[in-house]
Amino acid sequence: MKKNIPWKIIFFTTLIIFVVGGYLAFNKTNNNFTSIQEEKNTLNLKTPEEMLIDMSLEDKVGQMLMVGFWGIEPDYYINKMIDQRNIGGVILMKYNFDNQEQAKNLINTLQQKSLDTDPGIPMFISVDQEGGLVSRVQLDGISELTAQSDIKSSEQAYIVADKRAKELKQLGININYSPVVDYVKNENSFLYERTFRGDIDSVGDFASEMVRGYQNNGLISVIKHFLGHPDTNIDPHLSVLKADFTNQEIMDRTKIFRRVIADVSPYMVMTSHVIYKNIDSETPCSLSKKCIQEWLRGESRFGSGIVITDDMEMGAIQDKYSNAEAAVMAIKAGNDILLYTSTPEKQAEAYDAIIEAVNNNEINVEQINDSVLKILKLKKKIINNEIR
Repeated sequence: MKKNIPWKIIFFTTLIIFVVGGYLAFNKTNNNFTSIQEEKNTLNLKTPEEMLIDMSLEDKVGQMLMVGFWGIEPDYYINKMIDQRNIGGVILMKYNFDNQEQAKNLINTLQQKSLDTDPGIPMFISVDQEGGLVSRVQLDGISELTAQSDIKSSEQAYIVADKRAKELKQLGININYSPVVDYVKNENSFLYERTFRGDIDSVGDFASEMVRGYQNNGLISVIKHFLGHPDTNIDPHLSVLKADFTNQEIMDRTKIFRRVIADVSPYMVMTSHVIYKNIDSETPCSLSKKCIQEWLRGESRFGSGIVITDDMEMGAIQDKYSNAEAAVMAIKAGNDILLYTSTPEKQAEAYDAIIEAVNNNEINVEQINDSVLKILKLKKKIINNEIR
């Protein structure tokens, strides 16, 4: 004879199934980014060398672009840059942020979009968070905004970077364009409020400890702007800037970079758009093979690190060169990544110009391969939590 199950048992069993099922569905949704990373992140499945072999030229060139976009969610242009050009990373500005939840969702969305493409490579997510005047991330929960000019000791430099790194990392940011390592003493300089105070040795000490504070928390520090801006109020964002540094002044300013590179091995260095007359009298450092190969990679011992340009949309570049011409020059000079902060047409034009230059044998494809392999290796370190 069939026994009837009491209604209370049926009710509570159904309730338990509903609650557990709902929890699992919610948990799966919340962990969607993690599961995508595990399933689609090709760098989890291949070595960077294996990855490089499978990439097309178009994929490789895309990895060498760091681009910006407008708005608090991905727009048509950034989606196209990710889907069709496989860009290596984004730079987020103040206008990309609204609140903590929005910032995290934006960054997760960008990462998911990149991982959904073929070949499915995670992105560099970068910001310009120097502190003080240049603090692009100003949200609840972001409290470390100390200006470099207010840092008085090596210990304080480390503490500031340590806290700032923790705050940025929890949003999903993995690169910060900081610290500024230019040696500026003139109060009228456009960079004065963004630099450390003190002599050359003090600036080197502060910079090294700030890089250490970032990297000990898994955040990539980009030291800038090699080889250093002169004491002038001319802003390269607006116009061409020439520096009449003597050989001794060049050695003094590069001494800071040499010291930081030797002390803490930063992963990335940003080049300036300044023309140094005693190095290359006509060409900005960011487009000069002599400046990058001889002075940064050679004299300053940054041999295998990643070199990134300052914003290629600045007046110092755009007033002197066509956008396509500057992009090709920057790659030929030895930059691994080109930075474009805001204009999608210029980003796309640079991408096309570099591909055309490779196809025309103006740029050696092996140089592209070398740059992309460095990028893939660094992204692998990020995935494996090996940034130190």
